[in-house]
Amino acid sequence: MKFHTFIDTLIHLRIKHHIVYFPDFLSEYDEIYHAISSLGIHIDKDRGRNIWYSLADPNLVHYK
Repeated sequence: MKFHTFIDTLIHLRIKHHIVYFPDFLSEYDEIYHAISSLGIHIDKDRGRNIWYSLADPNLVHYK
């Protein structure tokens, strides 16, 4: 319920946001790049990809 309230608040205040699905976003760098870029944060796509995959290791994520 808190998440729903949070998203409603972002929409009401017209704050740009993107929702990415856990854990799928760990292996989908293009989605992450798109989300970051659309928020006005510009990074080098290839350099960002290398950094992302060095940090995001789905094998270390535990979820049910």
